[in-house]
Amino acid sequence: MEKKKKKKKDITEKETFDELEKYVEFVRAGANTGCFIVLVGTKLDLEEDGNKPRRITKQEAQTFADQIGAYFYETRLDFKIFKSIAIIFVFFFFS
Repeated sequence: MEKKKKKKKDITEKETFDELEKYVEFVRAGANTGCFIVLVGTKLDLEEDGNKPRRITKQEAQTFADQIGAYFYETRLDFKIFKSIAIIFVFFFFS
């Protein structure tokens, strides 16, 4: 059985960026009032090192974040690493 390839979710993949609105709706439907959303553009190093062209401009991402009332941040880190850091931050922030 062939394993389904996961979609990449970083600044080099326009398709996943275009799907963000449905994810935001999903989060807001299940979240408590007052939650905040952070849009994170990952893997800047792919563009900086010339390995893969950027498909989502910083301005596009910032505009989308502004439209949905979210914070926006870009990083060279892979999302898995960033997620681990974010979990630690949230744990200490709310403890």
